[in-house]
Amino acid sequence: MSDSMISIYMRQIEQIPLLSVEEEKSLLIQASKGNKVAKDKLIQSNLRFVVKIANLYKNRGVEIEDLICEGNEALLKAIEKMDLSKNVRFITYASFWIRQYMKAAIYKTGRAVAIPQNKGRELKNPNWKAASLDQPFCDSQDSLTLMDCIKDEINIIPEDECINKILSCQVNTCLNKLKDKEYQVLTKHYGLNGEKSKSYCDIGQEMNFSREGVRQIEARALNKIRQMEEFSEFDINVA
Repeated sequence: MSDSMISIYMRQIEQIPLLSVEEEKSLLIQASKGNKVAKDKLIQSNLRFVVKIANLYKNRGVEIEDLICEGNEALLKAIEKMDLSKNVRFITYASFWIRQYMKAAIYKTGRAVAIPQNKGRELKNPNWKAASLDQPFCDSQDSLTLMDCIKDEINIIPEDECINKILSCQVNTCLNKLKDKEYQVLTKHYGLNGEKSKSYCDIGQEMNFSREGVRQIEARALNKIRQMEEFSEFDINVA
């Protein structure tokens, strides 16, 4: 989809009126009961926000039209997951899912990068080949991979702060039930409670663990959270 087509699409969806708070609440209640018309109206009234978020993720290996499709799918997911007892606008909550779907698409399509065949002569060797970000630097079990040392540099979207506030109660309740090292790994890796998001590589150096050790601690912690009632409404996926 060219920039001109995106512009045309944006002009079309901007003609769809935004919902008032009362209209949105009514539609969410109807949608929670399976009303397809209500779901469609909620999605259509928020399509413009999907495009705006998609623009923050463009030029990262995924075509913007694909990002928009992912974002539109995320709107439906958000409708299904929305807790009507929370006093928050739908798009504020939905932006969490939109970002997750777009990041997942980027991750899936961007795992192959170009690196020199001869690592010791990367600046001189003109021959390049594709390599997985999961490929270790050496044969050791604890060897670092490219992915371990790459932080998520994707632009932070303004809704992040609000989303964190919405989820903070459930998240902190779960985190406080974990062992100290599990708590530290999750807060450092996911940038929780004021921490800056860090890679397994950085966390391992700070806590004196191997990359694989950090990953295993995280996996155990997330498995524990999966079993906690406080976090049952959220999806936690570990690759």
